[in-house]
Amino acid sequence: MNELGNRLGNRFGDEFGDELEEQWRVELRPVLPPEGFADRIVTNVSQMRRKRARRAFVLWVAIFFVTAGSLAAILKQYEQKRQEQAATQKFVLAMRVTGRTLSLIEERTSRAAIRAKIKTNEVER
Repeated sequence: MNELGNRLGNRFGDEFGDELEEQWRVELRPVLPPEGFADRIVTNVSQMRRKRARRAFVLWVAIFFVTAGSLAAILKQYEQKRQEQAATQKFVLAMRVTGRTLSLIEERTSRAAIRAKIKTNEVER
């Protein structure tokens, strides 16, 4: 009897250990698989592989579309930022031109006012 059988035999009596060992031998004896078992296993494995391949394909397609969508969103955001920067540059340039034009007008107006004052002073003399 093996170690477990010895322990069970000592604990429950030799008769119980022998019965248990015999029952295990009967229950755990090798059994031939039913007819066609190997074919069913091969078929199931092949079906599982096809399903796994389909799932993998669907997963990769999903990853592709998510990546493409993300890239499109990033490119759109980049284009918007570029347009905003161009508009800001145009606005700054327009403000510079307007500022220079106003300075020029102020200068001309001041000169004209000085000339008018000089003429007024000359006439009054």
